[in-house]
Amino acid sequence: MTLQASFDQQAKTFDRRAGIDDTDCRKITDFLAQLYQRTNRKVWLEIGAGTGQIGRWALDRSNQYVGIDISDEMLKEFRGRVPSQVNAQLHQADANQKWPLESASVSLSFSSRTIHLLSPHHVMSEIQRVHDNGYFLIGRLGREDSTNVKDVMREKMRSILFSLGHEGRRGEENRKQILDLLCERGATRLEAVAVSSWIETFSPLRSIESWLNKDGLAGQEIDYSIKEECMKRLRAWAKDRYDSLEYSEPVKQSYIIEGVDLHSFR
Repeated sequence: MTLQASFDQQAKTFDRRAGIDDTDCRKITDFLAQLYQRTNRKVWLEIGAGTGQIGRWALDRSNQYVGIDISDEMLKEFRGRVPSQVNAQLHQADANQKWPLESASVSLSFSSRTIHLLSPHHVMSEIQRVHDNGYFLIGRLGREDSTNVKDVMREKMRSILFSLGHEGRRGEENRKQILDLLCERGATRLEAVAVSSWIETFSPLRSIESWLNKDGLAGQEIDYSIKEECMKRLRAWAKDRYDSLEYSEPVKQSYIIEGVDLHSFR
C-alpha cells in the first residue's frame, strides 16, 4: 500500500488514535504565531497539514495559510473543520515532490510529526526555493523519561522488526539531518522549546493496537505477515516484562518545537 493510500485509510480515525487536545493545539499555534509576526508575513505553510488539528487555528493568525498533505482524505477532514466563509488553501501534494508554492512566497513553514517521511535534501532545496527569510520549524512529541512503557515498547518493536530483516525509519535522524543541512547554508539553529505538556496513560496493549490499526510499521511499508509476526513476538515479550498487556502507567508528554531562523540562509 502506498503512503497516500495508507493515510487516506487512516483519515477518519487519525484524530482519535493520534490526536492532540485542542487546548494544546492552540498553544502550539500561539507559539508559531509569535514567530510569524517577526517576519514579513507572507505565506504560513504547513507541511503535512493532515486533518487540521493545528492548521485550523492558524487560519485567522496569518495573512495567508497554505496546507499541503499527501492525503486528500485527510484534507477533507480538515475542510470539514473550517467555516464555509473561510478560504483555506489546502492542496493535495507529495512533499517529496515540488511544493505547490511560488518562489520566495513563504515566511514560516512548519511540519508536525511528518518530517521523518521526507527526504532531507529535498526539504532543504524546497525551503531554499519557496522561503523569503523567516522560519522553518518542526513539531514533535517528546518524553522526559525514556524508560516509560510507550518508549520501551517502541524500542522493542524496532528491535524485533530489525531481527525480521527490516530497519524502521528514525525520525530523529531525519530531523537532525534537515536542520544540519540548513545550518550549513547559513540558517541559525533555534533552541528547542516545549510549548505544551500533558499526562497520558499508556499500556503495552495500547501500543500494539495502535500499530495494528495503521498500515506499515516504524515509518515503512512491510508485508502484513511480517507485521503480524512482529506483534506476536512483541506481545509475548510484553507479557513477560509487564505481567499483563493491560499494565498501565502515566506518561508525561510534551510537544516540542525546534527549527531554524532563515534570515541568513543562502
